[in-house]
Amino acid sequence: MNRRGFLKAAGLGTVAMAAGSLAACRGGGLIDSLAGGDPLANIQAGSPNLDLYPASRNPSYRGGRPMTPERIAATTNNFYEFSLDKGRVWRLSEKLVTRPWTIEIGGLAKRPAVYDVDQLVRRLGLEERIYRLRCVEAWSMVVPWTGFPLARLVELAEPSAEARFIRMESFHDPSVAPGQKKWVMGQPLPPLQGRDMPWPYYEGLSLEEAVHPLAFMATGIYGHELPSQHGAPRRLVVPW
Repeated sequence: MNRRGFLKAAGLGTVAMAAGSLAACRGGGLIDSLAGGDPLANIQAGSPNLDLYPASRNPSYRGGRPMTPERIAATTNNFYEFSLDKGRVWRLSEKLVTRPWTIEIGGLAKRPAVYDVDQLVRRLGLEERIYRLRCVEAWSMVVPWTGFPLARLVELAEPSAEARFIRMESFHDPSVAPGQKKWVMGQPLPPLQGRDMPWPYYEGLSLEEAVHPLAFMATGIYGHELPSQHGAPRRLVVPW
């Protein structure tokens, strides 16, 4: 609130605040981040589900603000498996191979199984939702996700009566993800560059959170499949 009051008193207004937010969000110059490559090209070829995109938009999720330009969203990514630098993730994740890819359901589930992600999409269906994202780092975006409610996956697993939580665990492959390496050229990495991270990454939700209407499994963004820097092939989107 003090920062806003200062900007207003100084006559800088909302333009200055927007510029400051963009700089904080980017973590680097826009020109530098986009030079020498196409951040929208990190989609693995040979998808059997291209006919599913763009999916029909769910009118209940409109975002309420103009959407963030895709090239900005494609070059500003929190993906510590590859880098803590948001502007470098799209380059470092180019080698992530997302097909074939499976999802394993186990634990306190009545229907443990291993599913091919492409077949799972066909089974659960897709829709598009526009979500507002606000980060504690003082940046925000408005993004059109494509995917399905997480509740459908929970229903498919059919949790047992004693189950109270769902644990989502990501991949672990230091040969592809440099942020997961503990040693480089025979030397240990410094703190916060992989050595101290508890790989593989996991996230936990209560079952009540997992079946909440806003909890979403994203398979695509901006009307096409997820590029690798966005968490391909499946990304958990939990707005709160």
